[in-house]
Amino acid sequence: MRVQDEERREIARELHDELGPHLFSLRASGAALAGQIGKGQIDPARIKTDVQTMIDRTNVLQQTNRRVLQRLSPAGLAELGLARAITALTETWRTDQPETALTLHIDGNIDHLDPTASLTVYRVVQEGLMNAFRHARATEIEADVATSASPAPQIAITVRDNGDGISQSPENGFGLRGMRERIAALGGQISIAPGTTGGTILTASIPIAAR
Repeated sequence: MRVQDEERREIARELHDELGPHLFSLRASGAALAGQIGKGQIDPARIKTDVQTMIDRTNVLQQTNRRVLQRLSPAGLAELGLARAITALTETWRTDQPETALTLHIDGNIDHLDPTASLTVYRVVQEGLMNAFRHARATEIEADVATSASPAPQIAITVRDNGDGISQSPENGFGLRGMRERIAALGGQISIAPGTTGGTILTASIPIAAR
């Protein structure tokens, strides 16, 4: 029963982490398209482009669903490496949400992590960005991923935004619970708190073994 429970939690995390961003992107694109039509801004070329983008997202969603069913890592993580996979993730958000300024800083070599640690770092950045875009209504988001040797080798992750701040207890979010479970399994820590000048800041640290 314990094995089955853990399997269910893992599948739930994968469904949330893999499918959530694509579903959010589709909903945002559909809302934007409906808004254009509602305002009478009928530009056939623009509508065609937006619809094609939604079709492309749906195709990606179908491919991702197959990967989840096969219990594979995020698309591109194994092939590209962690640094390039995170960079590709942020580029996708920049394309989908051009009105928000998103910056990414990667300091140190993060491509040498074992598969479990790599997936955990990727998921934390992914969830942090998704929450900032989805809930905070931020105009500026900054993500930092860095290696540190003191007091012990670890990966430090920070995602900060200038949005509305925390309106309710973040403990209730399924995404945060999933992040906590992943990080706790590796002996790390995570926190979400109001930023010093407003907005929200997510910080996480994940120990890494010397290789």
